[in-house]
Amino acid sequence: MELSTDGYAKNSRSLRSIALEKYTCAILDKITEGKDPDELLFLTPNGNYVNGRNYSSWFKRTLKRLGINKDIPAYRMRASGISFAVNHGADIEGVAANAGHTKRTAESYYLVPDDRKKREAAFVTGKAYEELLAIDTVAIEEKKD
Repeated sequence: MELSTDGYAKNSRSLRSIALEKYTCAILDKITEGKDPDELLFLTPNGNYVNGRNYSSWFKRTLKRLGINKDIPAYRMRASGISFAVNHGADIEGVAANAGHTKRTAESYYLVPDDRKKREAAFVTGKAYEELLAIDTVAIEEKKD
């Protein structure tokens, strides 16, 4: 499926191709059904272009409607999406490219490891220390002999 911003992007780097999985493609197929290929898909209820301000307003109303009484910036969803994808096995470079960032930017500003990854890192570190201590213990024992 091809999506276009019709040149209405923040900058030239924002114009890019992204990969979409089957679920998202199915949703977009449904949304685009019967529409002209040049017709805009994502508009405000008044038929205006979606921009940062009106998207944020919509997001806040949606949170309130869902009973979430926290002031969560809409932009945080980007960080959540990047972290979720990487924490569930997606390659960081591919995720970063889809988000329009370099791997370094995605890692520095967006990636938050989940508890499972933290526990795994602690386990691996612990095993490494155990192996290191076992090697040192053997070396000490050999020196005694």
